[in-house]
Amino acid sequence: ALDLHGNQADDRVAEDLADGRFPDLAELWLGSNPVGNGGGRELAGSPHLTGLRSLDLRGTRVTDPAVRQSLVRRFGPAVKL
Repeated sequence: ALDLHGNQADDRVAEDLADGRFPDLAELWLGSNPVGNGGGRELAGSPHLTGLRSLDLRGTRVTDPAVRQSLVRRFGPAVKL
């Protein structure tokens, strides 16, 4: 698990997390951060987050309906928007 809630994590941090640095990541808390649509897109498209069972993006800047839908399609009920 990685808890970055309220730590000013932005799109770059989300991109870094999506690149596979944490292959066994099961829980990721990014809520209350300036992660935006670009970061959300990277998370949704990452081939490395297959074991993620909880993704908290509440209070972020992921506002684009298409990005939000991609996240839901990828992570299902595991993603909290």
